[in-house]
Amino acid sequence: MTDLQERIKELQLQEKQQIAILKMQAKQTAEGLRPSNLVKNAFSDMVASKTLKQNALKASVGLGAGMLVKKLITFNSSSILRKIAGFALQSVTTKLIAKKLPLVKQKV
Repeated sequence: MTDLQERIKELQLQEKQQIAILKMQAKQTAEGLRPSNLVKNAFSDMVASKTLKQNALKASVGLGAGMLVKKLITFNSSSILRKIAGFALQSVTTKLIAKKLPLVKQKV
C-alpha cells in the first residue's frame, strides 16, 4: 500500500513538471507567433538571402540610372512631350541596366 502511495506522489510530481514545461512551451510559441516577431524573422531570412541582395542591387542601380536619365531629359521642363520621353527613357534605362548589371560586374 505504501508503495502505491509513493508511486502516486511520484506521478503527481511528474504531472506538475510536465504541465510547467507545457506552459513554458506554449508561452514561447505564442511569443514566436506575434506579428512583430513573424515580420522580424521573415525580414532576417530575406536579408540573409543572397539572391534577394543581388536583385535589390540590380533594381536600385537600374532605378537610379533611370531617374538620372529622366532628370537629364526633362530638366525642369513643363513640356508634356519631354516628360513622356523622360518616363519612356527612364523605363528603358532601368530595365536595360538591371538586365546588364551582371555583365558589368564581371568585367569590373
